[in-house]
Amino acid sequence: MTLRSVARSSALALTLAGVAAAGLAACAEQQGPGYYSPYEQGRIAQVEEGTVVSFRPVQFGSGDTAGATVAGGVGGALIGNAVAGHRDRGAATVLGTLGGALIGNAVASGSHTNGFAYTIRRTDGRLIEIAQADPQPIPEGTRVAVSYGEGRGARVSPIGGGYGPPPPPPPPPRY
Repeated sequence: MTLRSVARSSALALTLAGVAAAGLAACAEQQGPGYYSPYEQGRIAQVEEGTVVSFRPVQFGSGDTAGATVAGGVGGALIGNAVAGHRDRGAATVLGTLGGALIGNAVASGSHTNGFAYTIRRTDGRLIEIAQADPQPIPEGTRVAVSYGEGRGARVSPIGGGYGPPPPPPPPPRY
């Protein structure tokens, strides 16, 4: 194998790895009060009012990792096939598929989204809890709208918009 063919195979492998990584990143699920999936367009949602009593930080797991596993396996197969050259492509493709699938699954399993679980006192006095991905918490005492519909989760958003003041920045690191 010449230096030129090794460089060409390496460049192709890096390009395919970048495409696979971009595909895995695209599998990340967006959440939060401002996100609506295309399937929610035109659907009726019921809305109730309430007040945030408290909140606590939570993390949402990755959920279904099948898409990332398949994307990793396909990317690994392409990389294994490209790197193998003309000899033993079958074995390299199989190993690349297995390795890529394992890496794709591990990446998806390790991903998480931060959010908050809100305890809300509805206008009828009952307490409910709703967890959602938010960049910052909705402050205690904020009047909120809780919207929910058939076949989907609930969403909490401040009445009047906005989340109040942003949280204070973290203290500078000490050296």
